[in-house]
Amino acid sequence: MSETSNKPTVNFPKIWCIYEMTRITNDEKKRIGKIIKRRWNEYLKEHGKEEQEWEDLNESEQTYFICYYIKEKMIRECPDKRTLNKIEKNIDEYVSGTLLNAEEITKAWNESVSRIHELHCKAHDSEHIKKAAYKRLCRDMQAYDKNIPIPTYEYYAKNPLSVYDYAQNYYRSHIDTTPVIIRIIQQVLEKALGLQIDHYLIEECLSILSDGSLDGLDINVFDTFPEEYNEGLGMKKEDFEKVQKQYATYQKYKKMYQDLDSFYSIDYEKIDSFLKRAKIQNQNNTP
Repeated sequence: MSETSNKPTVNFPKIWCIYEMTRITNDEKKRIGKIIKRRWNEYLKEHGKEEQEWEDLNESEQTYFICYYIKEKMIRECPDKRTLNKIEKNIDEYVSGTLLNAEEITKAWNESVSRIHELHCKAHDSEHIKKAAYKRLCRDMQAYDKNIPIPTYEYYAKNPLSVYDYAQNYYRSHIDTTPVIIRIIQQVLEKALGLQIDHYLIEECLSILSDGSLDGLDINVFDTFPEEYNEGLGMKKEDFEKVQKQYATYQKYKKMYQDLDSFYSIDYEKIDSFLKRAKIQNQNNTP
């Protein structure tokens, strides 16, 4: 898709109108607009149309995208049943005025809803059935919402739920697991590579960089700081020497932040040992 194109990404005015969002705030439109754009890119990729623009699609394809492809995402923003009824009416009226057959869009929508509510297997089913069900679950969850973490097979085999149930559990009680995930990654690297992170140096570096000033002077006004004093700088020589020293310190920590090398160390003997064990294990697993 050309970056220089002036064509609209999608028909946002029509979408706001159909989904009763003409009066929502600009911030809300910006947030929901990002969701729509993400779905638009997914739609193009799924249909092999990555290089096409909105105006390149025919009327049926545009209607399909507005009235079916983004519908599940959009109705999550619906505040009440009355508004939902209006949306359904808007969609019916819009579809009836286009080349897209209303039965086709209804069928596609019903199939989509059916997939996310389908329970692919039960806890007492055989391993073969569960594995096949897990593949379908992964496919449908990715299509439904890529932000929802897909459960591991082991967890799914014991707790088989529908895509919709997993999604609702995530939306209702989502707890940020990022700190734990980061700690797991760090622990694995510590064991495999002997990784050691200097947390105190990182904190010191961020503290200095976050200040962004040298005795009240904005750091960003200097591409480079003069090496020698001159009266045209508008400061006393002793102030110049002080700021020059601070600037050098700032640049040192800035480079440290960009390179990252100073923040950690690794044990190369552990790496060699890890690679040897991995090689042996790989040989043992090779038939």
